[in-house]
Amino acid sequence: TIYPGFKLYKGDAVFTAGPKSTSTKFFTAGHPAYTDTSTNTVYSNTNSGQRKVVGTMSSAVFGSNGDKSTITISQIVQAFNLPNTNKFVIGSDTYTYTTNYIVGTAIEMHGAFSAISAGVIQDTNESIYIETYDVTVTNLARASYTCMKGDSGAGVFSSNAFNVPGYCYGIQSIGAFAGNSEVSSYSYFSKN
Repeated sequence: TIYPGFKLYKGDAVFTAGPKSTSTKFFTAGHPAYTDTSTNTVYSNTNSGQRKVVGTMSSAVFGSNGDKSTITISQIVQAFNLPNTNKFVIGSDTYTYTTNYIVGTAIEMHGAFSAISAGVIQDTNESIYIETYDVTVTNLARASYTCMKGDSGAGVFSSNAFNVPGYCYGIQSIGAFAGNSEVSSYSYFSKN
């Protein structure tokens, strides 16, 4: 079963599974679609460590409407599925989506590399130019939580969301890394 925070692979790109979208789809970051254009097939590791097909990346957005894509679970390979409800791998509670962004709200990012990284919403209307891709990404919020490379696509949830009914605020997109640091100073996420 694929839950928010699981590690994903697409060609050379490594990123994170985000929140569930439908019974057969979930969200992640859009920029892995542009990092490696050789394939749209997404993989993850099974409990036994084997890399298996998860599904196909589609509907990638990276620019004027944020940084988000959808992955459709493979109905052919059937190595993975999604949980029946919007839930986490631990805890018993679920999340719903929100578009109510308030500066100072406590949130946490569930990344494949950083695990759970807590912070607050710092700004709700950000745009960032990414020189590597020559693109300006809009529809972003800035947050004080840290991230690591590979956390892109992680769900951003209300604080302690797996223990109390919570909210999903969006998808982890960009980290602000100083020099050669492996941990960002702060982060940006694509709003729902």
